[in-house]
Amino acid sequence: MRSFARLLPRGMGWKELAVTIAVLFTLEIAALNNMWLPPEMISIKNSRLSGTGYVLEEKDGQLLVYWRNGGGIVRYKTEDVAYRQICAMSPEPKRSLAYLMGVETIKSPTYQPCNK
Repeated sequence: MRSFARLLPRGMGWKELAVTIAVLFTLEIAALNNMWLPPEMISIKNSRLSGTGYVLEEKDGQLLVYWRNGGGIVRYKTEDVAYRQICAMSPEPKRSLAYLMGVETIKSPTYQPCNK
């Protein structure tokens, strides 16, 4: 552990390192990935409602969806959901911060593009 501490810039302690890592992680979520949840193409039965959203919660036979198109957050019964499929917001896969730093070696799966 002491040898790793020598790699830190002068005057930077463990607390500063933890804050730096937290800031970088937050930037990755905000800038690179847009959202911490995968986007999904969702279609609701007996409705013309379909589009891209983020499933915030799924429990007790209900689904809480944040609609990307500005439809807000809406709760549905899971039996009313006709279709759900994880999709990609952009055709090119975005590289994570771990990949850019050379830490991540596993390739991310590719998904079909989301409906706009």
